[in-house]
Amino acid sequence: MTGQMAPHLRKYVLITRDGDEVRAGLTFAQAAKRVARHVKTVKRWKRNGMVCTLVDGRNIVDEEDLLKWWRERMVASPIRVYQVRKVHRGVDGE
Repeated sequence: MTGQMAPHLRKYVLITRDGDEVRAGLTFAQAAKRVARHVKTVKRWKRNGMVCTLVDGRNIVDEEDLLKWWRERMVASPIRVYQVRKVHRGVDGE
């Protein structure tokens, strides 16, 4: 499979009305795989304000916007904060 991208990793190219290519975008399923979350989570992020574009009847998420949105949620996640503290306590305790 050299030279070809796996179908689940194929990205959409977002194009402006002027015909200029902007950036690569991902479907919700691809976006969910990219950040290791469920598709329902990505849909919830869209409802909560994550920017998406409708292309050929599909919601396309800009990869940079997706990663920015994901990082903000990771920093604010109480579970993630607990995991980081637990790791640092284990390192300090040795």
